[in-house]
Amino acid sequence: MKRRMAMVLGPVVAALGIAAPSSARADVQCAPPGTPWPGTPWQQQVLTPERVRPFADGSGVVVAVLSTGVDATQPQLAGSVEPGYDAVAGHGAAHDDCVGIGTAVAGAIAAHAGSGSGSVAGIGGVVGLAPNARILPVRVSDGSGQADQGTDPSVLAAGITFAVLHGAAIVDVAEPAYRSSPELSAAVALAAQRNVVLVVAAGVAAASGRPAVTPVPAWSAGSSGIGGAGGTLVVGALDSNGRRWSSSPVGSFIGLAAPGVATVCLARGGGVAAIDGTDVASGFVAGTAALVVQRRPQASAGAVVGQLMGTATPVAGPGSTEYGHGMVNPYSAVTAALVPARTGSVVAAERTAPPPPAPTDRHTLALALTAIALIAALTVALGRPVALRGRRSRWRASTAGGEATWAAPGQAGAPVDLFQGLDTES
Repeated sequence: MKRRMAMVLGPVVAALGIAAPSSARADVQCAPPGTPWPGTPWQQQVLTPERVRPFADGSGVVVAVLSTGVDATQPQLAGSVEPGYDAVAGHGAAHDDCVGIGTAVAGAIAAHAGSGSGSVAGIGGVVGLAPNARILPVRVSDGSGQADQGTDPSVLAAGITFAVLHGAAIVDVAEPAYRSSPELSAAVALAAQRNVVLVVAAGVAAASGRPAVTPVPAWSAGSSGIGGAGGTLVVGALDSNGRRWSSSPVGSFIGLAAPGVATVCLARGGGVAAIDGTDVASGFVAGTAALVVQRRPQASAGAVVGQLMGTATPVAGPGSTEYGHGMVNPYSAVTAALVPARTGSVVAAERTAPPPPAPTDRHTLALALTAIALIAALTVALGRPVALRGRRSRWRASTAGGEATWAAPGQAGAPVDLFQGLDTES
């Protein structure tokens, strides 16, 4: 957590006249409110949430944010934050946030558009990818530990379990663990059983010269290829030039990348602040997952993860250990047809009825062959006049009526030079 708090922490809370939330430790100075931001943050110039809005806005989808809590009084989250649960304390709600990271992640998912640009209460450009989603805050960290130590597995297990049992379709594990436990394994299994998508921040890279630390629950994805399997997806962080954040881990567990360097995010108490981290990057992926779930409510958790990976914007070669399948692409994820299953990941298509059983006895087989013969004869008889008419018209093309299957309007391909010419000064 301390890796980028200097960008958020400021004057002492008491000097600002702001009361610390009840969940904050007495020796911790809570992050102050942010400042107004009238421009358009770079991450929104890249992710273009306005293009997705005609198709999905997160309505009806609950996204759990497992982090430091979420400030329900943040003007751009007003009315969207449930009481939640404080898994650190083992009781109570989590709709306050001393540290500010959980609020930043929640804003990436569901920040409402501001009413203006001249005040903290009305921020001009910061909006979430799924502004109508419901946020279920679950506190799994109070900001007191070192970032590379990870979250206590038992606390994380309690947080995941609470989120799954309280209606979350997506669980954003913004503060991962780095070791497992029987309780955490059971919580991840419960998420899989309930068809819940787990979006997991990759955490921070290990010290120089040490191997990458694998975040948990990334282990549940198995070792069958980049990005894992089933409904679990690990997210790394990019800067505005499309490069990996220097502290974003490298490994085969990375499934996607998303903006996570100097990202302009909601701050606790109002306004915005610039944040670095894979935790906020996970918010952009969780917000996109909420859009896909709204658009395809019958899709399995594995299908949602497959859709996110299969429609990503390439950043490096396929299967990169830095970027996974590329940068999350909200517009393509929502508008593209459901991506079919790919080797190395458990990506199921939308649930369909099983095919009818094949004939098994000789009598049934004889009937089937007779029917096929009759259909073939009828086809030949009817096809002759059609063929003659076709010859007379020299097979000129014609259009036929009928309703087409759903397809994306102007199906989005992989953008080229996505970061070129980006206006980061606005």
